[in-house]
Amino acid sequence: MLPEDNVGTNPAVTFRVESFEPTKDFTPTKPYQTRLKWRDANGNEKSRLLLTKPEVVVAVALRGESEPGSDRKPPRHPAQRRTPRQRATLRAHT
Repeated sequence: MLPEDNVGTNPAVTFRVESFEPTKDFTPTKPYQTRLKWRDANGNEKSRLLLTKPEVVVAVALRGESEPGSDRKPPRHPAQRRTPRQRATLRAHT
């Protein structure tokens, strides 16, 4: 999640991150710093301008860090061992 932009990223999608600098022909009203790029299911390139700094977007969208800048690794879900189900035995009382 990129809280500054209120945007979440999907780890199943491959993203590219670029620094954004306004040009003479395109000067947005917000102080965007980053362009996030990806391809949709049809192969079309999509992008979104973000207020978040590029380093933070790289940490979250590419590396999967939950707290950018920290040495914490993203949480991993340990493989769960499957145990056989125990069957309940019904006994008739007489």
